[in-house]
Amino acid sequence: MPELAEIVDKVTFSPEDIRDEDILALQTAGYSDDAVIEIINCASHWQQASDVWKP
Repeated sequence: MPELAEIVDKVTFSPEDIRDEDILALQTAGYSDDAVIEIINCASHWQQASDVWKP
């Protein structure tokens, strides 16, 4: 089962690689649907913000 940090990295750096299994792993680990959505939203917003600061 992937760690939370691995899934956040996927969302942040390779969102196209997120699979149903990743979401299911978070739910199996005890994260609610709302928490999963919040994790994905936060990681994706961080990625958008970091694009602004790239040299």
